[in-house]
Amino acid sequence: MLTSETASHGEQLQVMQVVACQAQKPGLIPSCQDVLAKLVAPPIGIDTNVLLTITGGSNVETDASLLARLLDYMRDPPGGGTALDYKRWAMEVPGVSKAYVYPLRRGIGTVDIVITGENGTPSTEVITMAQSHIDTMRPVTARSAVVFAATPFIVNMEIGLTLSGSETLQTILPVVKDALQHVYNDYEPGSGVVLSHLIAALTSVPGVSDAVIISPESNITANPVKIPILGEVRLRGL
Repeated sequence: MLTSETASHGEQLQVMQVVACQAQKPGLIPSCQDVLAKLVAPPIGIDTNVLLTITGGSNVETDASLLARLLDYMRDPPGGGTALDYKRWAMEVPGVSKAYVYPLRRGIGTVDIVITGENGTPSTEVITMAQSHIDTMRPVTARSAVVFAATPFIVNMEIGLTLSGSETLQTILPVVKDALQHVYNDYEPGSGVVLSHLIAALTSVPGVSDAVIISPESNITANPVKIPILGEVRLRGL
């Protein structure tokens, strides 16, 4: 808090403050980094110009996602605290995109739940809500159930391609990214990036005769809480 004791007359200070806000419509927050805004009714002596950085939010659940959760519930009914139950409880929390359960990782009676958010890393609020929800649902005999955030591990790729037909590196780039993304969608926290799987996906793209992964140079091994995420993709001709 600024008072007459902390700021001298005529001195200009830059203050940063984190506050909670509520959106008028649900959805994932678009890029909002250092956006110029104005205070409607600032106190005397306070500049009306402010820089806003807003993060968080999640999209409304799609019908396909809801159907998948319903079918999962029908195929595997609640079992009194099975690994599938913990995954289901985590997925019931708004803002949780994926959940992975690791029983006994910290010893007997422990369960670790690693979650991801809409844009990779879940917010602190989502982690807190997931922890609270699981604490109310888990069996009383469970000694410890802890929710962790999956840490994205960004993998930038440089790929050499031999093309056939009328395709160019520019026109085929979106298709290549989509093929790679399908592989990355199957990765879980702790999954390693296997280059042979990615090459198989690349050579299955129509118009690609041959593919070589220039970077990364070898398979990647991630630690148990990191999940590989596809980053920038650059193409060059062979």
